[in-house]
Amino acid sequence: MPRIIMPVFTQFPVEGATIGRLLTGYGDLEFDLCSCIGSAIDDLDMVLKAMFRARGERQRIHIADAIGRKPYRALNLETQFSETVAGMHQCRKIRNEFAHCNFFDDSSGSLAYVNLEANAQSHALINVRGFIVRHVTMTLLQQQEEYFGYISDCFAFLNHEGQRVVGRLASHAFLMPPKMLRPPLHTP
Repeated sequence: MPRIIMPVFTQFPVEGATIGRLLTGYGDLEFDLCSCIGSAIDDLDMVLKAMFRARGERQRIHIADAIGRKPYRALNLETQFSETVAGMHQCRKIRNEFAHCNFFDDSSGSLAYVNLEANAQSHALINVRGFIVRHVTMTLLQQQEEYFGYISDCFAFLNHEGQRVVGRLASHAFLMPPKMLRPPLHTP
């Protein structure tokens, strides 16, 4: 039997599965962003190469924003584009919150973790007892996953609406979803 890398997820299996979907699903959002920009300028090849030759999630979003802003402004979709890119940054923050941490059970009833990058920012001497401990609940994780889906739906709308405006599509079934509040990174 293989060794379990994250044994705490045997105690929190639903939370672990959701965190896994958030971590891996972020890549789908990056491709949604890439496709959205590629559609706007009708050059997926250039956008994919520009975005994914760069290292770092923030850098890729900034590149996509720089390439896509002018075309979406010309399509009268700049407001929706700006809001969706801002939402993508929130998804990046959620992804990064979980990508650089250690999870454990601190007997609080919810899944606990320490974000090693956040703790490393301190200039004080690192002491395990001084780590900033954060928690997530299943309710919060569901809100975060729903938000990832919302941003994906926003990209689908922008992609298809942009194609409709320039005449590549006669119509489409995608609507801009109602605005959704950004979920926090962890429970208070």
